[in-house]
Amino acid sequence: MLDNISVYFNNKNKSILHKYLCGLEKESNRICNKGFFSKNRHPKNLGHPLTHPNFTLDFANTQLEIMTMPFDSFERALSNMKNLSIYAMQNLGSDLLWPLSMPPKICNEIELANFGSSKKGLEKNLYRKGLANRYGAKMQTISGVHFNFSFQNEFWNEVKKNDPRSLKAFKTDNYLKIIRSFLEKGWLLTYLFGASPKMDISYLGFEADKDYPNATSFRMSHFGYYSKVQKQLAISFDSLEDYLLDMKAALQNKEQRYANIKQDSQLNDSILQTAAEHYSRIKPKANIHRELSILDTLSKQGIEYLEIRSLDLNPFEITSISLQQMQFLHLFLLYLLFSKNKIFNKKEYCTFCENQNRVALYGRDQKLTISHNGKKARMKDIALSILDEMKPIADLLDSNQNREYSELIKEMKSQVQDTKQTLSSKLAKCDFIKTGLELAHMQKTDAISQKRSSAFLNQMQERKTDSFLEEKKYV
Repeated sequence: MLDNISVYFNNKNKSILHKYLCGLEKESNRICNKGFFSKNRHPKNLGHPLTHPNFTLDFANTQLEIMTMPFDSFERALSNMKNLSIYAMQNLGSDLLWPLSMPPKICNEIELANFGSSKKGLEKNLYRKGLANRYGAKMQTISGVHFNFSFQNEFWNEVKKNDPRSLKAFKTDNYLKIIRSFLEKGWLLTYLFGASPKMDISYLGFEADKDYPNATSFRMSHFGYYSKVQKQLAISFDSLEDYLLDMKAALQNKEQRYANIKQDSQLNDSILQTAAEHYSRIKPKANIHRELSILDTLSKQGIEYLEIRSLDLNPFEITSISLQQMQFLHLFLLYLLFSKNKIFNKKEYCTFCENQNRVALYGRDQKLTISHNGKKARMKDIALSILDEMKPIADLLDSNQNREYSELIKEMKSQVQDTKQTLSSKLAKCDFIKTGLELAHMQKTDAISQKRSSAFLNQMQERKTDSFLEEKKYV
């Protein structure tokens, strides 16, 4: 296993560290001017949600999902997300996009996403009905950003050297190493980038932020995406074979708690209706194969990229994520790849989940302790130690003219030492609904004033038309 980046990279070949592909997905709820879920339909100008490559629906009718293609630079991915976000806002009519991860005021029944009457569309509709019956519709309206990332083959060939494994097996094993380390140390992202320290009283029925004044991310706590049933699952990331076996067992084994749900109100009564239902802060992914299931595609193609799912919406960015955040994720994933790692047992994974929950609910408490190497330690000290260990990688990522990755480490360390600098601290001082509405109006006004190129607009028109034609093939 890889464990020392200096063995593979130096000033002569360090540019290969920037050989990657990344894509972005973000979910945002459409709201009316008063801060409630919109009652309007999915805008036709955004195409058919079943087949459009850039615009779809997540769980609810109001929950717009915007997706970029993969790009070979963060700047290009971010630019594409900005263009798509602006285009979406320009085609929402009177609606706004809620910029926060936790949902706005919930006063009425949540209308589920509608993907049409084709076989595939009806299956998606029923799957969401099952999610509502299993976990409650409110939880499913929580939104976030997904960061999809892969290292290109030029990078893998540089570090593979004389390893006898096939390139597919080598990549898969090392992506799994990143996943295991992410589950252990990913709480650091929740501290630095958590942006949901408040929520409306309509979500839980009480003012949680008063009980948890040092929260960083309710979305990433047990108040957010959480399932008692799934928490008991022991999905292994030791090898791809083990992962696939455990996932297939969860798809086949029945769950007694779901047996009482009507047959027409969920796809099935298994622990997981589909592989997509598995909650995880990071997922192994393979490029979609139309004729194969998610798991069969992984089995055939190996792990081709990672989906990081633990990021709250950054409400101060129209893209919901900043360039700085993306650069830090790049640095963090490299750090996980080149750190020493072992196979963890179920008890250790449970400890990692508890650490994650504690940072999400108490992260801005300077005295907070979490479990580390079997002992309690101050979260602040562990975070600073991790950032110190990342410094040599930052030095390699820096160009001769630009020290942006090293400066990034300095800034993140400053945020650890002073919690007031974090996103969650800035948002904790705000009125949840008032701030959300102000930012939503500001972003909509800014979007309306912007002009997109005729080439981009023509492309959007073509994709809209094609999406409706493509959907008819499923009928």
